[in-house]
Amino acid sequence: MTRWLLLAAALLAAGAGGWWWWTAPPRSSNEELQHALGLAPSTARGVVAVAAPRRAARWLARHPQGLLLVGAAAGEAAGSLARLGRFAAPLVAAAQGPLVLWWRGTEAGAAVPVSPSARPALLELAARSSLAASSGPDWWAVATSPELLGPNEGALPPSTPGPPAFALARLGGRFWRVQASRKTLEASTEEVCSLPPETPGTSTLVCAQAGQALAWLGLGQVAVGPVRVAVNDAHQWAVVFPTLHLDGLARSLLGGTPTRAGAVEMWRGVLGTVWVQEGEGTAIASSPELLASLPSAGVAVSEGVVHGGHAAWLLGRVAHTVEHIPTLKAQAPLLARVAELAGGVRVVRLRLEEQRGHVFLAW
Repeated sequence: MTRWLLLAAALLAAGAGGWWWWTAPPRSSNEELQHALGLAPSTARGVVAVAAPRRAARWLARHPQGLLLVGAAAGEAAGSLARLGRFAAPLVAAAQGPLVLWWRGTEAGAAVPVSPSARPALLELAARSSLAASSGPDWWAVATSPELLGPNEGALPPSTPGPPAFALARLGGRFWRVQASRKTLEASTEEVCSLPPETPGTSTLVCAQAGQALAWLGLGQVAVGPVRVAVNDAHQWAVVFPTLHLDGLARSLLGGTPTRAGAVEMWRGVLGTVWVQEGEGTAIASSPELLASLPSAGVAVSEGVVHGGHAAWLLGRVAHTVEHIPTLKAQAPLLARVAELAGGVRVVRLRLEEQRGHVFLAW
């Protein structure tokens, strides 16, 4: 009897260990990830290499919000990356090393190390999808434009020491290392900067250049410059645009009336009743109290603490609002999907400076 109990315990332990490994985020050596980055052309604006694609795909299936980091970094190329998403399954299945994604402008590409026997089927699949593709002795690549096809022979990025990682990225000449656990995802430059402390009950976000985030959401035609945002548990919100002045259609949609510089006025429009203060920039809020709590000065760095529930509520409201704006209506489904994903994250903390950055997601 004791022998059977010991055997059962051993089987349970082995099963638990196997499940733990199966669902854990993968890591690859720094050298392997750096070598994989060389599959992207040197002209790429951003490149990311993801370790062990099969295991990474399983982890991302449970944490799809991690993909939002790639979309945010890619900006206006996010749509092209989504178009390449149809190759996710065959790329992951054929991969014999890290999966590499890259982008420039509105175009994007992907590559994986593969065996020679896998290349013909992948090339045929790309041809049927009207995408550019190329291959080498041990790799295969696909892109939305032939100009984005690699590899980058003889121009590998300079080797920098580092521990194994979930992913390694090169953005704007800087390396970003991504580490994942079962409930966190953390990306940082080689020189790490401190994150703002978590703020219970309130989310605040400062974007030095909000244009890239808006381009990622398909709103690239909206030029806003820097922005400050605050949301609290009472679903009160405030937005400050330090350099933006409302006029024309935007002012009309918000129910804008003539205002005195510095005065707080009440408007009624597509956002319902809002409080607005105009001066060097524009501040809009759901309550005058929250409006007064946000500084109107310019923005030097991007940083913030955003709770998933707050982000989901605010983005959901934005999605509902743009449904009533003809020029933006087509973006409502994407905004609604991002809102849904945001609701699955407990908190996001970030700080992005000119030469360094740090982003932390917790579930």
